Amino acid sequence: MQLSPRLLTHTNLRRLLDAIGTLCRPIRREQLPRHFAEVLRKLIPGEFHGVSVVVRPNRQRDRGRRETVLYPAPANWETLAEIFANQYPRFPLRSIRESGDLHRPLAISDIASRQSIESLDLYHDYYRVLNVADDLSINFGNLSRRVCLAILRRRRGFSTQDRVMLAALRPHLELAYRYSNTFASLQKTALEFREPADYAFAARGLDTQEYTPGSLSTLGLSEREAEVLYWVAAGKTSPVISKILGIRHDTVRAHLKKIFAKLGVENRLSAALRALQVLRAESFAQD
Repeated sequence: MQLSPRLLTHTNLRRLLDAIGTLCRPIRREQLPRHFAEVLRKLIPGEFHGVSVVVRPNRQRDRGRRETVLYPAPANWETLAEIFANQYPRFPLRSIRESGDLHRPLAISDIASRQSIESLDLYHDYYRVLNVADDLSINFGNLSRRVCLAILRRRRGFSTQDRVMLAALRPHLELAYRYSNTFASLQKTALEFREPADYAFAARGLDTQEYTPGSLSTLGLSEREAEVLYWVAAGKTSPVISKILGIRHDTVRAHLKKIFAKLGVENRLSAALRALQVLRAESFAQD
């Protein structure tokens, strides 16, 4: 069954849209795991919500890397995290995920009976200690480096609504993850070269052949404000934008003040990142 957002109840659809809105806000990279876990917790009930970054080894004899956070964090979490990493080869969903099936919401109860799960050391040493019986997860990224989002629940089974919510949220979590990393990289570049952050951003800005400014009106902007923000995201300075749009430089600055106020941001870089999130999310949806 295709997990279309159209299957969501009106209440859950509203909750999903609110969650997507929170993901549009710039978040520091080190704060992302807790942020993602909190977003998941508000949408899908569970005893624990986890975020893992899984890096596949470059060579067969090397050991991969898994960094996992779980909220709320158990008192003995460091030991439990090590146990899960060591016993991950017996994780019921491992072969499915490593075959490339990343984007489908799957629970361990979907593919394994209670009896088969409880026969695993992984169950006794990890899930049973947490008093958890089921684990629903979805991944984004690729096989070399992927991010796993999981909801751990005391009882077995997840509803269609749970799965649709997780599937619909995944691309927005991935965009937030990418932009947070991009933001951190641009800040580092700006510091290294002593450039203004928005200039560093401009060097890696928007491909104007791929996008149009129309969708930026969804941010509550007027048509002209959307055009100004579009060219900011393309890395253009205010004097250049005034020439492109045929308006005065002072008018561009006035539009920017209104744009900053409407988006709740303080500078061109934050505004441009918001624009890119909208533009690339629309492109993702069209693909």
